[in-house]
Amino acid sequence: MSENEEINKNEEEQSDINSELNTEFAEETRDADFSKLDSESGESEDDESNISTLKKELREQKEKYLLLLADFDNFKKRVIKERSELVKYQGERVLFEIVEVLDNLERALEHKDSDESKLREGLELIHKQFVESLAKFEVIQVSTLGEAFDPNIQNALSIQQTSDVEPNRVVEEFKKAYKYKDKLLRPAEVVVSAAVVDEKLEDKAQEENSIEETELEN
Repeated sequence: MSENEEINKNEEEQSDINSELNTEFAEETRDADFSKLDSESGESEDDESNISTLKKELREQKEKYLLLLADFDNFKKRVIKERSELVKYQGERVLFEIVEVLDNLERALEHKDSDESKLREGLELIHKQFVESLAKFEVIQVSTLGEAFDPNIQNALSIQQTSDVEPNRVVEEFKKAYKYKDKLLRPAEVVVSAAVVDEKLEDKAQEENSIEETELEN
């Protein structure tokens, strides 16, 4: 076999091999399943859609949060302002009641030179009005005259010996006690009774005590 014939034979064999490979590739390509590629492409599009939706929801939630934060900040400022005004003007109602009483007192003083009985009647009405005004704020006057002395609500300014009442009783009030709700606002200032002491018996007791002290020293 000549060299040319051998070359031609090799070329023919190579051509046959290429033809077979092309045929096999064509068959494989024809029978291939491309549905997975389409599915993966669809999933990619769905992911992008979900991400877009989540971003939108995130923006909406952020806007709602910022609105709530602004509302809370305004509410906090309003509460602070209201509390500040409440503390600043907390005595307003009390002062209003006092001014009302003062008006009536001034009217009574304008007629001080008139009939004394009318002036007294006017002062009694003013006193009643003032007591009622205090009662509106749960400030109650407590009278302890004639009762047993109680150091928790009374201050004893002096002691008065008397046989008219039993010892340790309030016989006079210089100032009455006042309570605010369940708390003592001001204690009373009082005079407390004591038993009458016989001066002769007292002198005799002092003398006996003196003799006993002298004997102990000797």
